[in-house]
Parts: sequence; C-alpha cells; structure tokens
Amino acid sequence: MSFGFNGGWHHKAALPDFTPILRSFPIEALPPALREAALYVAKSKRINTIIAGMTANGVLGLLTQNLARFKMPGEKAETRPASVYSHVIAPSTAGKTRALKAFIPVVEAYDQAMIALHEHAVHQFNLAHGDWVDDRKGLQREKRKLRANNKPWQHLQAALDELGGKEPVAPVEARLLVSDITTRRFIDQLKGSGRSIALVSDEADIVYENLPRLCRHLNRGFDGSHITLDRAGGESVIGHDPRVSVFLMVQNEIIDDFERTHGMKMRSIGFWGRNLFGTAGKVVDDRYLADVLVSSQALDAYHDTLRRMAVEIDRRRSQGITALDEIELDDEALKYWLDFEQEIFRRANSEGDIREAGDLADVSDFAFRAAEHAGRLATIWTVALGEKRISLETIQGAIEVIRFHLAEFQDRYSLFNMVPTVVLQAYDLDKYLRRLWSRGHRSVPKGFIERNAKDDLRDIPNLDAALELLRLMSRVQLLPGQGRGQRIVHVPQPGIPFRFSR
Repeated sequence: MSFGFNGGWHHKAALPDFTPILRSFPIEALPPALREAALYVAKSKRINTIIAGMTANGVLGLLTQNLARFKMPGEKAETRPASVYSHVIAPSTAGKTRALKAFIPVVEAYDQAMIALHEHAVHQFNLAHGDWVDDRKGLQREKRKLRANNKPWQHLQAALDELGGKEPVAPVEARLLVSDITTRRFIDQLKGSGRSIALVSDEADIVYENLPRLCRHLNRGFDGSHITLDRAGGESVIGHDPRVSVFLMVQNEIIDDFERTHGMKMRSIGFWGRNLFGTAGKVVDDRYLADVLVSSQALDAYHDTLRRMAVEIDRRRSQGITALDEIELDDEALKYWLDFEQEIFRRANSEGDIREAGDLADVSDFAFRAAEHAGRLATIWTVALGEKRISLETIQGAIEVIRFHLAEFQDRYSLFNMVPTVVLQAYDLDKYLRRLWSRGHRSVPKGFIERNAKDDLRDIPNLDAALELLRLMSRVQLLPGQGRGQRIVHVPQPGIPFRFSR
C-alpha cells in the first residue's frame, strides 16, 4: 500500500527521505448534525473518519447542486455550483462501500423515483407521438388525393402546419447518478439548461477508463460553464448552467497505476486541482470507537435532510423554477475567507516580487482554488442547515476541512513539501543553471548536466525530481531533446534568486 507522493507520476524510483503521513480528518469542524452522523457511521461500521467525513460531505453535494450556488466575493460576483469533486483513496476492506451505502440510500431512492417517472413519461410520449404520426399521415394522404384530383388542398396544408407545431416533445431523463459513462452519454445528460449529473462510484477503475476523455468537460462542469460537444455531421450539443458532482472511491494501487499513465494530463489541465483528496488506511481511530457517544438517530436526521432537499428540488421542478439560490458570506465570514485566500496566495506564489517561494509553490493548481473549495463546501453545509448566508462558524469549519485536503494534496504531489533533499538539490540546480544562463545559454541538454555537474546533481532519480520541481515553479521548461533525451529551457526570472520557506 502506498500513500502520498509515491503514488504520483513524477518519479520512476522511490525518492529518499520520504515518510508517508496519515492524518486525522478534522471531523470536529463539521456542523454538529453532520458530524454526529459521520461519527455514528465511523463507529458503527468501523470505518476511518476520513472515509466517513468525506462521504457525508460528498453525498450532500449531490443534491445541493440543484438548489444553490456559491456567490464568490469580488466585483465580478461570479457564482459556482454548490458541489464538490471528491476522491477517497483507501485499500480494500477499509470500508469505502459500507460508508457509501450508509449515506446514499435517500439519493438512490430519489434517483430511482426519477427513473420511474421518466419511464412512465416515455410510455405516454410514445402513445401520444404515435397518435400524432397517424394524424399527420392521414392529412398527408388526403392532401395527395385532393391534389391528384385537382381539388383545393390548401386547407389541409394549413392543418398540417398547425399539427406540426403540436408534435409531442420527448421527455428529458432526470436521472442523477451515473458511474460507467461515455463522453457522449455525459454530454447528452447535460444537454439543455440547468441539467445535473453525479459521477459516483466506489470502484473508480470503471470511471478511469473514460476519465481522460471526460476530464475537460468535467472541468467546465465544475466551474458551471457551458459545455459543448461537436459531433460528426455538424451536430452540436450544448449544456448551459451544468451542475456536476464527482464522488469516487478507489484503491491506492489503482489510482497509482492511473497516475503513471495519465497523471501529467490530469494535473496540467487542472482536473486534479479541482478534486478533494483523502487517503485513508484500514486503521480506525480508537477515539471514535471508545470515547464518543453516538446514536442511529444522527444518521436518520442526515437522511431526513436529504429528503427535505429532494422534496424542494421536486417542488421547484414542478413549478418550473430554474433559478438557484445564491449563497454568500456574511460580513464576518467574508473577512475570514479573504484572510484565508490571501494566506494561500502568499504561500503559493513564487513569481514577480515574491522573494521567497512558499511551501505551496508546486501545488498551486489546488492552492489557488482552496478558497473556492472552502466556499463551495460551506455553501453545501449552509443549504443543509436551511440557512441563507454562510456564517463565520460555517466558513471556519469548511476552511479547516480544506486545509486537511490541501495537506493531502501536498502529500501526493508536492516535492517541495515532502522531500526536503529534493528541495535542497533544486536550490543547487537552480544556481548551477543560472550560471549557464548568465553565459548566454538559453537551453541545455539534460545529458550535459548528467555529464558535467557535480556528483550530487548527477544522481538521476533526484535530478529528475529537482527538475520537475523547478518546472512546477515555472523556472524551467522541459522539452523533448535529441533521441529520447530532454532539453532544459530557461524561463527568464527578473533577478529573483531561488529561495524556499517552511
């Protein structure tokens, strides 16, 4: 079983000084009702609190995405769907399926009801459309007879035109939960305006088969942007105001294999940065088995909250209400959120007049979205609590949870954070390269460093990792070189030395 950066795509061999970190999920930060339900599942099912807490949050988002959006602070007043993309990583028998079955039954029942309604509507449509086709054929037949006999037929053409405007419209499937899905099926599900979809699976290897083709559309769904697909023959399918949730559970080995093939793409286009990762082991925190009093009523209350949201979604659909509630931060929560955003920006930015690279410099794909992640999670909680604005207490709890996911993301992907020897080597390598740049070089073959640099820079596994760290910090580019080699290309920096801080 592997955790953290060893599961990433960056390296070809185990890096030195790497120690996996297993941390506790900040379950105390959840709203009381949600926390009690998660603790009950963790204790009664003997499940790690990372799995229980993330599942409780993720399942709520499957329904809140159809009720509200998070109103981002700022002049643009952008909004984001009240949903999250979650990745629970845990070995087999850790309790992933048990957790999902504990939290999701209400959503599954709602989805089955929507499927049944759709099947009934399709049956009614087929009957009505069959009658419409028969009427149309009858008018066309009468029209042909009149024209053949040179008799007036214009009144039949008018009747045909009127009938054409009364063609029954095929019902739109309102199914929510999907697991094994193709790009075409995904787009068809979101065709139109305000459609929703939830990609949910406790065996994510099924989803991974199509994920490389889906991820760009999932990115736009995460942002709430319109999604388009141009098909052969000139047909274009457009989904406006899409509402997309992702909740995947996967074994460590499976995601590690996927990373080796597709990890670079997943990060470079920003898909992994839109996901909340949590890595859990089989070990259960004894505090939640011995010291915490829990009751099944807490889980019942959680299910009642989901039922209340499902009823509200049905009410809005039946009344033709398409607008979503816009949930914003109250004054105290706004100040706290802005402070968190500025803190993250300082820790992630390594350009311009920033004299020290922060500890988030090589995970900026997640870090620059951390404040948005917190706002979206707080919006989910606010809707579940039946409130209209995000309170200070709610945003504080959401930020605490996002700090956990940020640390988890660092564990998986941050050389800067997890492997101090690589950071030190990157520092030396940056100085070495700057000497080459000062002599007029704009690029050098990687083999040049392997042949000419001092011994500690010629160590191939560490050199690869140090170069990758400099690339993530936008100090060099790595381009294909002669044969199977690489060229290290200079990215100009305005006289700023490489420094790092912890």
